[in-house]
Amino acid sequence: MSARSAATVGLVVLAEVLGEAPTARADFEPTGALTSGFLLGAGGSAEGRAYGGGLGVDLWHSFGVLRTGFYTGLQWVRGAQEDALAFTPLAASLAVALEAERASFEIRLRGGGYGAALHRVGLSGGLYLGTGVFLDVRVSDRTSLGLGGELHLLVSSEHGSRSLFSPSITLVYRPQADDGP
Repeated sequence: MSARSAATVGLVVLAEVLGEAPTARADFEPTGALTSGFLLGAGGSAEGRAYGGGLGVDLWHSFGVLRTGFYTGLQWVRGAQEDALAFTPLAASLAVALEAERASFEIRLRGGGYGAALHRVGLSGGLYLGTGVFLDVRVSDRTSLGLGGELHLLVSSEHGSRSLFSPSITLVYRPQADDGP
């Protein structure tokens, strides 16, 4: 998939997500997560493993335990010369959050496109698939801090596929629960 095709897919996903968002409602408050992690990937050369880091943002509209929205971020990977890249996914995001009084368990699924800059190759893009699992502990009525892991899969017809694992920390914001009248 070319960079132009990946950008088109990303824009279509974003337009679909934003088109479905109830922005006309004054009481709409999105749920969001800011996630940072250390990326580990299998290196494609004798120099060893690729590693890096990144920062990602999920924005969702909540429907009970289900959250739908989009994901983007900036991730970089260092390794052998041909393994080095920086990429930005733009994907639809779906999460299931099972909440208790002081903790919650989240499963996140993502799918869309990505744009990347690869060392010695230039710009590229392709299909982005991601997933994450987190255990969050509430630190206030609206925020939680969590630990977990994410898996990022980058698929490109030009450069093959690459999978990256990320032990991560996440900060989750959710609107205050409505306690009724």
